[in-house]
Amino acid sequence: MAWGVVILLFLLIAMGMPIGFALMISAGIAMYVSGIDLVMAPIQMFSGVNRVILLAIPLFIFMGELM
Repeated sequence: MAWGVVILLFLLIAMGMPIGFALMISAGIAMYVSGIDLVMAPIQMFSGVNRVILLAIPLFIFMGELM
């Protein structure tokens, strides 16, 4: 199945679809075929960003600008 997703990705890119949309479509189809619930994707993305340690990155850049 992994080869099918890669072939689909390259086929969509070759047809002129933007890379971001081609990645979303191929990942969505791979998740659907694998039986993974499609609702889990946004939940996992938000939980990955919702960490206190990641707050240090923009604050570090902000403090660099202030100095």
